[in-house]
Amino acid sequence: VFADFYFTPLPIQLASFTANVLNNSVKLEWSTISETNNLGFYLERRTEGSSMYSRISELISGGGTTLEPHDYSWTDSNVFNGTYYYRLIQVDLNGMEHPSHDIVVVITNTNAVVNSNIPVSFSLSQNYPNPFNPKTDLSFGIESVGFVTLKVYNVLGKEVDVLVNEVKEPGWYTIHWDATKYPSG
Repeated sequence: VFADFYFTPLPIQLASFTANVLNNSVKLEWSTISETNNLGFYLERRTEGSSMYSRISELISGGGTTLEPHDYSWTDSNVFNGTYYYRLIQVDLNGMEHPSHDIVVVITNTNAVVNSNIPVSFSLSQNYPNPFNPKTDLSFGIESVGFVTLKVYNVLGKEVDVLVNEVKEPGWYTIHWDATKYPSG
């Protein structure tokens, strides 16, 4: 089975993106490990059955360019029973926008929540930093339990390293790869 997928790498290194529900509001929290030319973030939401996102926040200022971690939060007030999909829109200093993965929040009885940080489809993100010398992080998400293999090949197509070769639970993963034992390129 072959699948076509497209992604735009975030110019931030996102450490986490979570949601917590209290009464009729959803508090969204996210952390970055590093940021490059980050003007800030918008939050977007869509409901179950809809393919259109709505922007629900004003611009939340970002950290610019930094190697320091940053924590952010924003609260979506007056939500009711239902399934909500939230995503971050990261905005570069030049105005380019980059969406994050979705998180899913299911609200029942307006007080209970199932907060699922599970991808809705397979996703492989651009390694970060890129270019790198000699270390980089590779992030991917899987929507269901399955056997995952993540391999690194050289420019000649020869396998040089196996980073993951096991059954993984649904979720988001980041693998750190240290290429110091390999020649450049």
